[in-house]
Amino acid sequence: MNEQTTYRTQPGTASALFWVFLIAWLGFLAAVAGAVAGLAGIYRGDQILAGVMSLGRDLGGKTADEAAALLAAEWASRTVILEHGDQRWPLTPEQVGAVLDAAETARAAHAVGRGRLSADRLVALAQRLIATSGIVPVEVTPIALKPQWHFDRERAAATLRVLAGQIDIPKQDAGLRVVEGRIETTPAIVGQALDVAAALAMLETHPWAQALADPAAEPPRFGLRVVPQPPAISDVS
Repeated sequence: MNEQTTYRTQPGTASALFWVFLIAWLGFLAAVAGAVAGLAGIYRGDQILAGVMSLGRDLGGKTADEAAALLAAEWASRTVILEHGDQRWPLTPEQVGAVLDAAETARAAHAVGRGRLSADRLVALAQRLIATSGIVPVEVTPIALKPQWHFDRERAAATLRVLAGQIDIPKQDAGLRVVEGRIETTPAIVGQALDVAAALAMLETHPWAQALADPAAEPPRFGLRVVPQPPAISDVS
């Protein structure tokens, strides 16, 4: 009796196991297909892939617009110091002519990993896509992009003209004056003037992308050249 019962239930048990296995397999395939579709959506989407950085900020998972806003704020937070003697002027990069192209930098960040595909890049790309999705924690190699920028000579010159108003001292020739019927001499005064051309050349040739890439680095400092302005008449004795 027991043997017959065991014999009759074996086909039913095998059939149940088959269906359980089939359903589990189909569920697994559906999950894989969903995951692949999700990763493909990230690849074709607006998000910057994980591990992409610029100006010391992680841009992974952000859209190009979000990354551009973040980079613009980061660039504006940096300090550039111009100095002459005991005078110091802490300024923003844009005030000295170093203008960040945040949108172009963000577009370059978005393009990372989305170039021409090759077999040797698929594994690294899959890791970045999985890390971007947040499905599972995956370590990826950081990629630091240099910020795109240009030098605005007119903006730098305008700033330097403002500083010149605080630095320049007009020269004055020695002269004569009459005081209560007496003739007195007035001394000559040696003037000084900011060398705007030299300051512009110094700022224009500075490697701003490297100088401002590290948020922990010391602010760039520039000593301003001041030219003496001797008077034409130094003595009327």
